[in-house]
Amino acid sequence: MPLATDLSNLFLPSNCAVCGRLPKPLCDVCFDTLRFESKQVNRGELSGQSLGEYRDQLATVINSFKERGQRNLGVLLGNELAKRLTRPDAHLLVAAPSATARGFVPAEIVAGALGKAWAMPVARLRIRPGGQDQSQLHRSDRLVNLVNRIWSPIPLSGKKVLLVDDVVTTGATLTEMARAVVVAGGEPIGFITVAETIPKSLTKF
Repeated sequence: MPLATDLSNLFLPSNCAVCGRLPKPLCDVCFDTLRFESKQVNRGELSGQSLGEYRDQLATVINSFKERGQRNLGVLLGNELAKRLTRPDAHLLVAAPSATARGFVPAEIVAGALGKAWAMPVARLRIRPGGQDQSQLHRSDRLVNLVNRIWSPIPLSGKKVLLVDDVVTTGATLTEMARAVVVAGGEPIGFITVAETIPKSLTKF
């Protein structure tokens, strides 16, 4: 573990997101229980990879990162993506924007760590105001909520772009991100997410 992280844990201890023990935001014991497993994920015409299903301890860690502002967990998750997935033939990463007022954008934290590990630049997309929080919407309403709202503030002409988000559910955000990349002149080659939410229709037997 980097020296800076060790010093942060020493002088600014945090409770483990899973078990509550000090001093790290995720203790070694709980880290070992996370079910990281690289898997292929498909949403519509987009294909990508994820480290696991959004459930159990992994869901707890992601929620602590996003809703409790434990950014170190986002860096940890980005580093795990870099370790466990093959670096793609892309020019840059593009992080999913967020309309939720957290003071930070979760996907940008993950993409920043991933980009640093892979020596790949990270570009930001923007989201126009209006619409609703995606997490509060029914699956069928999510894509409609985002149509034409995401855009790139910079040209991406000739760039192969890998999309990055923390969790993929319906794929609505990634689909709209891909559209925005194409409009900016880029080529979306796929996506990477920390976790995948499995549709309930696929979990019923």
